[in-house]
Amino acid sequence: MANIVYNELTISSSPSELAEIKRMLVGMIDGMDTALSLESIKPTPSRLVGYAREKWRIENWGTSRNVYAKLVVPSEGRLLYKFDSTHEQPTKAILTLSARFPNADFLLVAKDEFGETSTTEIKNGVVISESWKDCTEEEDCR
Repeated sequence: MANIVYNELTISSSPSELAEIKRMLVGMIDGMDTALSLESIKPTPSRLVGYAREKWRIENWGTSRNVYAKLVVPSEGRLLYKFDSTHEQPTKAILTLSARFPNADFLLVAKDEFGETSTTEIKNGVVISESWKDCTEEEDCR
C-alpha cells in the first residue's frame, strides 16, 4: 500500500456546469482554503472520531484523509485539479460527485510512489474504464 498517491482529476463539461462544480468543491481544511475538498462532496458525520472516522472515509471517499488541491488554470470546457491523497486515490468520492453531475466527464489519474499508475474514467456515477500501468525506473509513466 502506498503512503502517498499523486492525483490529477480532469472534469470536462459545459462552462455553466463547470462553474457550478468549481463552486461546490471549494472548501477549507485546518483553516486553509483548498480548491477541492472531499468534505464538499460527501461530509464526514461529525459524531465520528478516531478509527470510526477513518473507516467511514475509506468506505465513502476511498482514502482516509481529506485532500489539499490546487486548481490548475482552467481551460474552456475543462477543470484540472492536482492533489495528493493518503494510501489510495479518492475514486469513491469522485463517483459520488459524478452522480451529481451526470453530464460531466471525469478522468482520475493516480500515481503512487512505487510508480504504479491508474487511470479511471467516470461518468454519471459509474466507472466507464479503468487501467493500471506498473512502471520501472527506466519508464516514463505519463
